Amino acid sequence: MNSERLQLYQVYVMYEGVKKRFHMQVNEENRFKIMDRAACPEFCLPLENALHDAILENHNRSLNTAG
Repeated sequence: MNSERLQLYQVYVMYEGVKKRFHMQVNEENRFKIMDRAACPEFCLPLENALHDAILENHNRSLNTAG
């Protein structure tokens, strides 16, 4: 994990009773994108933009409460 700049994020979801993990990484447009679409449960694919927003919101909230 990079504490200087948010670049890579691990997302965990429960899918059919099993915990699944996939990665999202910042692209050249500074947007988090799902890296390995085959490893990502299909229901999460349309949520890519919402996940991007949630990652940033969570990170900003962490920065505001850390100190």
